[in-house]
Amino acid sequence: MDEKSLELLKDRKALLFCFAEKNKNIDILEKTAEDFEIIKCNGIEFFPVYEILLNKHTPKEEKNTFPYNYGIFHNFSRDEIVKYIPVIREKVDGKTIFATTTPTNLNWGFLDLIKEITQEHEEMLRIRKNASE
Repeated sequence: MDEKSLELLKDRKALLFCFAEKNKNIDILEKTAEDFEIIKCNGIEFFPVYEILLNKHTPKEEKNTFPYNYGIFHNFSRDEIVKYIPVIREKVDGKTIFATTTPTNLNWGFLDLIKEITQEHEEMLRIRKNASE
């Protein structure tokens, strides 16, 4: 990522990526968004995260092939994340996995980020299951 892109992202309004299993979930979330923009990522998941944040690509009306919805916070404070997770869970059908952008994953392809957080989520579920047995 170049310096100009880095500067634009630093000053950018807080964003929530939403890679929803059903497109109607995105519409419900857009009505919830008070002080942030929702970027639809369906159909543009092969691009780097930072390019999606900079609106360099147009989303397509495609269904997610993963078993989850995804909410990825960019430039949200911890308090904002804690505030919005329950609101999103209440409004969206299906399970939602949440994550945040990092300086490292901004350079990843969006699909790579989705795969990584899915793998981490499923590993966490296995650990919880084994601990309860």
